[in-house]
Amino acid sequence: MCTQDDDSLSVRELLATRPREDIVRAAARDESVVKHLCLLLEESNVSVRVAAADVLDLLADAKAEMAGPAVPALTSRLEDVDTVVRRYAARALGCIGSKRAALVEPSVPALIRLLADADARVRENAAATLAVIAASNPEAVKPAITVVVSQLGDVDPLVRASAAALLAEVATTEAEAVKPAAPLLIRLLEDDCGQSRARAAAALARVGTDEAELIKPAVPRLVDLLADMDEDVRAAAAWALTVVAMNNGQLLMSAVFTLIRLLGDDNELVRANAANLLGYIGHVGAVEPLRALLDDHSKATIYEGKLVGTTVAEVARGAIQRLQPSRTD
Repeated sequence: MCTQDDDSLSVRELLATRPREDIVRAAARDESVVKHLCLLLEESNVSVRVAAADVLDLLADAKAEMAGPAVPALTSRLEDVDTVVRRYAARALGCIGSKRAALVEPSVPALIRLLADADARVRENAAATLAVIAASNPEAVKPAITVVVSQLGDVDPLVRASAAALLAEVATTEAEAVKPAAPLLIRLLEDDCGQSRARAAAALARVGTDEAELIKPAVPRLVDLLADMDEDVRAAAAWALTVVAMNNGQLLMSAVFTLIRLLGDDNELVRANAANLLGYIGHVGAVEPLRALLDDHSKATIYEGKLVGTTVAEVARGAIQRLQPSRTD
């Protein structure tokens, strides 16, 4: 076991007497502070471990690269007997992983074990951190997929949302493993939690990239979600529907008037995706409403076999050209 030196004791005193933000600033300036915080994670006193984990979590959120050296110590605390320490450790690893995912890949086995933790926030943070790792290396979290699928039915809404986010990250490269989750993801579109609905729709969009048939049963609900109060849900639903539309636009004919209304949405992603969908459906009544967007140069991302950066005006122009191929605007 590591032994504490005088500097560690000094940091311990700071934990007891100074605001957390002061210690975070000190750690951002002096990497030795991080070293001593790691030593304090091994303290027998639970309050000290909680405080050290809290500061490392805050540091990882503010300046992830400075917290990088703490990964081994934080990983060891994923097994801590104290719930709060486990929460902070899992979340800090996610913040570090958002900048340098490879650093936290060794934490994957312990994070997978936390998916069955009794505490909902621990489960949520573990799934969220695994999703961060999956964004860079889906193969690294493949062993977690079976457990994460079961989390789509978790009693806690944020756990369900984090599970759907993880599946969205791995769906493209691990499609076979994620396919069995499609019915559960479709059910999650009815969830009371907006994050769960949005992430389920995003996961279905990726599942449907190569297997559009799997998500066709979701079309009626996805159309309803185009009018959801949550803008992230609306954008994700439009993305998933585009996957269907590129295979058979006629399936979405009932959504035409909802989509025309969404051309006036406040969110540029929603406007762009609604315009793109109208171009695939083939309803000529959409042409004039689409023309109203030809001066909208807001940046947006749409799905065209892959995610494409563009502007709302360009998307509207492309949709009009699909609807009236003989004309140029």
